[in-house]
Amino acid sequence: MNKELLIKIAEAIIFTSEKPIRIKDLLIRLPENIDINIIIDFLIEKYKDSGFVLENSGDTLAFRTSSSIAEYLRIEKTIQKKLSKAA
Repeated sequence: MNKELLIKIAEAIIFTSEKPIRIKDLLIRLPENIDINIIIDFLIEKYKDSGFVLENSGDTLAFRTSSSIAEYLRIEKTIQKKLSKAA
């Protein structure tokens, strides 16, 4: 399997994961004898200036919103407080 395809598969697995995926769980889903660090480094570099980044935290990987645009994704809501009735 070529490197480009391995990167695409890893990228898709990380992207579609509900929660951060452990590197060892990612490795289980990829062919044997690959250097996962090359794939991780490539994806970190690919997304470093994007709207989201690949975060490598300990033994897990997850795509996260880039801190440079996080403020634009904030949603503000007005909440009406209800006053309790005095007895």
